[in-house]
Amino acid sequence: MKILIAYDGSACANAAIDDLKRAGLPGNIEALVMTVTETWLPAKEDCYVQVEKEEPDWIWRKAAKEEVAKCEKLAEEAARKIAENFPSWRIDHKVVGGFPEWAVVAQANKYEPDLIVVGSQGRNAVGRFVLGSVSLKVLSEAACSVRVARHSSAKIDENSAQRLV
Repeated sequence: MKILIAYDGSACANAAIDDLKRAGLPGNIEALVMTVTETWLPAKEDCYVQVEKEEPDWIWRKAAKEEVAKCEKLAEEAARKIAENFPSWRIDHKVVGGFPEWAVVAQANKYEPDLIVVGSQGRNAVGRFVLGSVSLKVLSEAACSVRVARHSSAKIDENSAQRLV
């Protein structure tokens, strides 16, 4: 079984990883953790053009390189956390560039997972309309099953937990 895990370091993305413990998944999993950077400049060192440090292009390229490094670190941390929870899984990670919702769908088309795992930011209808929703776009465009997890910021005290039982 192959799983694609979209990860951005948010509380919702962490909740999606934690939620995998309850998913009843088999031990023989190939997982790819991906982070998306909205950086539009080349991230590889060999793609850089030699420019003077004072030129604006150098500043943008430096910022792009730093953003890709940040996303690489996020993906590595998520892969490490998943490996702790699921030691038998084969886990890889990668950083891609683009708009998050389309980058996840494009990566899913290449990777061909059986399941995509994403977190939901929990925006209201207006927020989804204005800002879009990565999880909603992935859910509607993916050719496989999608598991969406939501982070709960509300704390349940003992009395309300007992009422739920």
